[in-house]
Amino acid sequence: MGSFEILEHPADIGFSFQGETLEEAFVQAGRALLFLQGGEEALRSLSSNERVSIEVEGNDLLEVLYDWLSEILFFFDSEQLLLGEFHFEKLDEHGAKASVGGQKFDQTKFETPYYVKAITYHEMKLEKGEGGWHGRVFVDI
Repeated sequence: MGSFEILEHPADIGFSFQGETLEEAFVQAGRALLFLQGGEEALRSLSSNERVSIEVEGNDLLEVLYDWLSEILFFFDSEQLLLGEFHFEKLDEHGAKASVGGQKFDQTKFETPYYVKAITYHEMKLEKGEGGWHGRVFVDI
């Protein structure tokens, strides 16, 4: 089972994540971003009554991860969608395609711990090691 942890940074905030598989690691990265957008309640009670498809291309896994998280952020900014259920059809160093579920952001139900403006490449990493995949992302708040 994967996991994530919020990382403090002097000017921004980030998260580390891990998963036994690459897909599980990407799911945990998405869940960490969901936590930053909607707080603990979003992790506990998010429904999947809204569905979107996310497809990104990249030259390597870091670029795919960056674009993947940027698309999740785009749906929050443009449609107020909190996304937290991820089903991958494809995921490799050339791209990702997934069916993604979530719900509209509701200010009465979810807090907004941070306003995430952008995903950054600052100290971003993703590597396969003992126990699976491990990564780190910092976001601009």
